[in-house]
Amino acid sequence: MCKAFPSIRPADLAWDTGPWADRLAQTPNRHKPMPPKPPLPDPETLALQALAFIAGDDDRLERFIGLTGIDPGSLRNIARDPAGLGAVLDYLLGWEPLLLEFAEAHELKPESIAVARRKLPGSHEEQ
Repeated sequence: MCKAFPSIRPADLAWDTGPWADRLAQTPNRHKPMPPKPPLPDPETLALQALAFIAGDDDRLERFIGLTGIDPGSLRNIARDPAGLGAVLDYLLGWEPLLLEFAEAHELKPESIAVARRKLPGSHEEQ
C-alpha cells in the first residue's frame, strides 16, 4: 500500500495487472515490430526519376531549361552523366516547392534527396 495514496495498491500500478491490463490487451499491434522502411533508390536512379519528373510537365521542363540554359537536345546526355544527374538534384534542391512536390510524389523525405545528392559527383561536400 502506498502511504500517500492509501487506495492505490502496488498491483494497480503494474502494466500487466490492474485496471490498465484490459486496455493494453485490447491495443492492436502492441508487440508487432514496425514494418521495415523501403530502401531509397540509389542516387543515380533518384536523379533519373527527378529528371523524368521535371520533363513530364511542360511548365517544369520549360523552367528547368530556362534557368539552367541546357539545350533540350542534351537532356539525354545529362541522364548518362553522374555529374549531370547531380546537377538535376541541385536544381531540385534549389526550389523548395518543386522539391516537396517531387518528394511527395515519390513518397520520400526531402532530406533523402539531399543525402543522395552528396553521393553524386560535383557535390559541394566533395571539396
